[in-house]
Amino acid sequence: MKRNIRIIPVVDNNNRIVGVITRANLVDIVYDTIWGTEEA
Repeated sequence: MKRNIRIIPVVDNNNRIVGVITRANLVDIVYDTIWGTEEA
């Protein structure tokens, strides 16, 4: 966040982009790690 990076590419062994990680993804992971997920 300090470097203002918004999207991190995820690559396979051949350096082809297979997906991205966003800031929102990271926030969700941190939130779930700290407070857990609520089962419906």
